[in-house]
Amino acid sequence: MSGWRHPEWYLDPLYRQGVSPSAKAPKGLVDQCVKRLANDLNTDVWKEKYGEVQNP
Repeated sequence: MSGWRHPEWYLDPLYRQGVSPSAKAPKGLVDQCVKRLANDLNTDVWKEKYGEVQNP
């Protein structure tokens, strides 16, 4: 199942393990990206920028 319409899935370490690029990337880089994504989701920044992909 694709997570492109569900960015919150990437906050789950088990989901990320099944996604090749994040499973192969350096842990520090993934941690930075997940932290930024969590912040963007919590503050609606992600929704303002990319919300149309969730509601086509």
